[in-house]
Amino acid sequence: MAKLDSNIANRFAEQALKYSAHDAVVTRAHRWTYLELDRISNTFAQRLTGSDVPVAILMAHDAPLIAAILGAVKTGRPYVVLDGGDTTSRREGVYSRSGANIVIADEGGRAEARRLAQISGEFMDADECQIGTELSAAESTISPDAPVSITFTSGTTGQPKGVAHSHRGLLHHCRNYTDAAALSSSDRLSLLTQCHLAASTSSLWGALLNGAALLPFDVSAKGVNALPAWIGVQKPTVLHCVPTLFRALISLLPDERSLASLRILRLGGESIHARDFELFKGRTSSDCALFVSLSSTETGPACSILLKHDATISGSSVPIGSPAAGMKVELADDDDRPVARGEVGRIVVSSRFLALGYWRDPEMTARRFKPDPEASGVRRYDTGDLGRVNDDGLFEHCGRADARLKVRGRRIDPAEIEAAILSGGII
Repeated sequence: MAKLDSNIANRFAEQALKYSAHDAVVTRAHRWTYLELDRISNTFAQRLTGSDVPVAILMAHDAPLIAAILGAVKTGRPYVVLDGGDTTSRREGVYSRSGANIVIADEGGRAEARRLAQISGEFMDADECQIGTELSAAESTISPDAPVSITFTSGTTGQPKGVAHSHRGLLHHCRNYTDAAALSSSDRLSLLTQCHLAASTSSLWGALLNGAALLPFDVSAKGVNALPAWIGVQKPTVLHCVPTLFRALISLLPDERSLASLRILRLGGESIHARDFELFKGRTSSDCALFVSLSSTETGPACSILLKHDATISGSSVPIGSPAAGMKVELADDDDRPVARGEVGRIVVSSRFLALGYWRDPEMTARRFKPDPEASGVRRYDTGDLGRVNDDGLFEHCGRADARLKVRGRRIDPAEIEAAILSGGII
């Protein structure tokens, strides 16, 4: 990939010019080339130009959502994808905390978007932006360090908190993924993760910044049972999902040839067991590799490993590998002292490419993102995950240090559940 002193808009423009006739986004309802996606996203961008205030998006997991995201990115406005499956109160809280002054919605989200817009801002109908617009090819001047997206996670105060990511940070993580998985314009990347989750960015930008095809599929709406047939039709070369979904998929596959199109299976978001590696070997071709990574919303992918079929898993879990380029990973005890090799410690990540911080919350940002005393311009973040280094020198994930849970790859804080129960008068 190109240098990091640019922005996502310019990187995408390069791909749209170079691969104009290639598939960019393919779903059951849409098949857009890079030229078409570029022009449709231009229509969104035209409607959004003139502000740097965040843009909220409430749309189905389909091609128009990708165009809306890209349109916001082109204008320099951070995008915030709202979760259609959230409760009304939580979605309203996310919208309010984001500071967005416009809500883009399609038919399914139109009524809710109008309601949010009445609270503050305005409503924009995505269905009116489906006609492409050709704009001048001027280079974008958006700063690499400007915020490009805001992802809301479960918060320990009982309120969701937004994590802001920069163009430079996402470009760095995308470059690491591109190099590690050898992504290219011939790939077809699944997008099973909903775009309000940080994990979606690996597939989203891994495809669109490499001239590859992006294949969105809404598992929550269509169901896991529809996934094998979708794979048979779309033939992804890179499939990214949480282990829970992978296990469910394996139970539905008719035979070992069902995943023949894959060259990379990427698993993350949950613990990956040795049995998962055996399932992977039994249902993929011998030249397919398993890509495992450790990532958090605040750090992005910090560790990764690419495992071939002939790899040996010595323990009960699959290791999360070695630190990615530009990412320093350490294990510390509760007093922030290094732990001995083989002992379990808190996973602390240091990098120039961490998230910008917590959106509109400088105090929490200062508490959690701390300067690295050993390197100027580098910050450290305690992930709250536990890990150890095994005998092969690889990191292993050993669970969480706090009470937070991960359900289907999504981080959940019991405090938020408690706050919702108490506010609802249930007890």
